[in-house]
Amino acid sequence: MNKFLDEPIQITLQKWDLNTIPLVSISCITYNHESYIRDAIEGFLMQKTTFPVEILIHDDASTDKTADIVREYEAKYPNLIKPIYQTENQYSKRNGIIGRIQRGRARGKYYAMCEGDDYWTDPFKLQKQVDFMEENPQYPFCCHRFKILNESDGEFRDEYAHNFYNDADLIIDIDLFTKIWITQPLTSLIRKTVLLDILPEIANYKYSRDVHLFYLLLKRGNGISLNQFMGIYRWHDEGIASKIAPSKQVKNGYNIYKELWEKNKTDIFLKRKLMHYVNKCIANSENFPFAFQKSVYFTGIRISTNRNEVIRLTKSFLFALIRSIHN
Repeated sequence: MNKFLDEPIQITLQKWDLNTIPLVSISCITYNHESYIRDAIEGFLMQKTTFPVEILIHDDASTDKTADIVREYEAKYPNLIKPIYQTENQYSKRNGIIGRIQRGRARGKYYAMCEGDDYWTDPFKLQKQVDFMEENPQYPFCCHRFKILNESDGEFRDEYAHNFYNDADLIIDIDLFTKIWITQPLTSLIRKTVLLDILPEIANYKYSRDVHLFYLLLKRGNGISLNQFMGIYRWHDEGIASKIAPSKQVKNGYNIYKELWEKNKTDIFLKRKLMHYVNKCIANSENFPFAFQKSVYFTGIRISTNRNEVIRLTKSFLFALIRSIHN
């Protein structure tokens, strides 16, 4: 890395020529986050780095005061904050256009993400991650530990993979990734060259989610999670994930991993994860129409190599068939 500054300085105090290319592009997607967006932006602005940064905010036609708050910060830091204010909600189109817009205008060597309801807590977060990535070019991405804030009770909880850490940083491979959800986008710093390389492949998936992004990154090389808490993932009633019913989450997981496995059938770890969701779907079969249960059953038969498992799947399917006839 060409060293821009001798010591890290808060990015709001840095002075760069207008033609200077940022080393890091921060992508923040927000919708109806008026209660949270200040925390996110303040987390960006408190960063202390030796390099230039750009903050790319995409407001997806919020109906509350989110856009007004973003405009307030844009007016104060016009050289840092580069917003887009949509007049029509793009996420509802389910075509991945928001990600394409954000990645298409990012100029940095590295791409950091943080949605408008999450926030960073360490002013040296970006500096630590960039330093690691510059010293370890074999890694396509670097993330870190985080806490989960439950807005309903104000309590902080451990992240899902907290039991996998010891005193060292955690190397992430596909085996580990398919065992436990290691990270969240708010923790991630991705090499832009690798990100651009996987975009055409992501476009081929119908159910493209963060799972696809990280899986395809891991196919290019192991990731790393720094053993430091540097961000907060917020769980609240307005969040997308919290609005999804448990049975729908199970079905989504099945569809995601089935789609990934169909295009990566030699991956034994994807196969293991898909079987996990086959079993979860069967355990929740009363919540699904028979046609979906049938699809799950035949998927399980296709990927299973265990005779007892095939027998169990067959019994479950016959039970579902009898129940559908009586209903």
